[in-house]
Amino acid sequence: MVIRKSLLSLSIASVFALTACGSDNDKKPTPEPPVVPPVVVVPETPDALAFVVNGNVVDGETSNLVAATITFFENGVATTNLVDVNGVALTSVDSAEGDFSFSKKADSEITEVTANVTAEGYIGKSFVIDLTVEEGVSVVSAQLSLVSKTAEGIADATEEATVTAGTVATAIEAVAESGAASAEVTIPASTVLQDADGNVITGTEITLNVTSSESAASIIPEGLNEDGATEISTPVGVATVLMVDENGNKIKKFSQPIDITVNVPASAGVAEGDMLTVSSHDEDTGLWSTEGGKATVGALDATTNTYPATFMTDHLTTFTTTITEEACTSAITANFTGDAIAKGLFISLKADDFNSGDISLKAGDTSKVLKLKGAAADAQANVTVTDKSGTVWGSGTDVDVCGSFSVSITNPVVLVSESFAMTAICSNDTTKTTPLTGAVVKYRLAGKGFESSTGAGDGSYALTDLVQGSSYEVRVTPTGEAFSGVGATNFTVTADGTDESGSITISCDTATGS
Repeated sequence: MVIRKSLLSLSIASVFALTACGSDNDKKPTPEPPVVPPVVVVPETPDALAFVVNGNVVDGETSNLVAATITFFENGVATTNLVDVNGVALTSVDSAEGDFSFSKKADSEITEVTANVTAEGYIGKSFVIDLTVEEGVSVVSAQLSLVSKTAEGIADATEEATVTAGTVATAIEAVAESGAASAEVTIPASTVLQDADGNVITGTEITLNVTSSESAASIIPEGLNEDGATEISTPVGVATVLMVDENGNKIKKFSQPIDITVNVPASAGVAEGDMLTVSSHDEDTGLWSTEGGKATVGALDATTNTYPATFMTDHLTTFTTTITEEACTSAITANFTGDAIAKGLFISLKADDFNSGDISLKAGDTSKVLKLKGAAADAQANVTVTDKSGTVWGSGTDVDVCGSFSVSITNPVVLVSESFAMTAICSNDTTKTTPLTGAVVKYRLAGKGFESSTGAGDGSYALTDLVQGSSYEVRVTPTGEAFSGVGATNFTVTADGTDESGSITISCDTATGS
């Protein structure tokens, strides 16, 4: 039997078939997870550095900061133990204003470092920075004073010459003379000029600079004498001799000896015919050496009351003629009477044959043991206590400095203190902020040396012993990995005892999630 389906039954079957297929297609898709916007993360700020040196290169007369290059040495080679405030290894600093900061490696036991300082228009000098501190103190203040080549008592002269194949055709002579200060250099004809490695120079245009001083101790680099010596070398004449070609390459050696003459004051106790020791300082290592030859003392010049002392050498650097004296073996201690020592003061001891440099004092000091190398047993010096502006707080003339001596302190200004609170703000979400802890914060009067601030650990920093009514620049340098590229930011505050604040804006990292 043949079964025949009606059109109606086929239509109903089709409807059921289509309905069944449609039920699968009508299932709802799985929803996408909600989009969670990234969250701005405030960076962690570090603790304060355990140790930092706050240094300033200043003009010795004006106390103004001087743009300088500072190169650091240990035992005659580039330092390996210093880092910048972000922990990056540091061997030198080019400071556009003259201030600098550094720290020690965490595992370093270094107790001092030699800083060689050069600045345009000034006599270059090396300084020994003491890195030891009293318990509870984390900041070392180092003020490095340079003498201008135009300062009173300084003789400075420059000569230019042309050479062929590094050889001098006719003698080159340079004479620096001013009052009792005098130094003369003669480079004989046919002398071959060489660099520090003994290679013949390739330059053809030569500049020879000679500098001297009436007070030898005022310009010679530190480190001539060692700790604990029973006898010292006292400088009584000085000549700094520098020579470069047109490319700035230093000429350090010669194929034959050259002549150098320096003036020695009659007050040094020398006589015609005496033979003086000659010491030389290498600015490229920071080390002193004793020359093999001696300086012969000539006849007295009654006009300047000085004796010429002549010696020969085959290299260039800073030279000093010296006499030997009994060293001061007593503890040299300055005692302070009168007004209290404020933050940021320095004491200096200066004589023609002895110069202590600027020694930092701590607020509240009533006495200070001075770590001096090179003071004779009968040393006398003019003693001065000054602040970073060069204002005198106390002084003494012809003071016997071997042993204990006193300085009367008179505070010439009204001082106030205040705090400066620093905040870091995220530029990508200004509602996210954090106290800026661990920064290096320094402050100064316009043009003068910076004083270092101490932080309370909450982003606030003490600005101590400000001259009332004066305007101060505050320089804030963040530390730590999160702030490594931020650099320093300057603020201006008025010293009125009112706490102030500032902020920096940084781009903060983001993270996914709440």
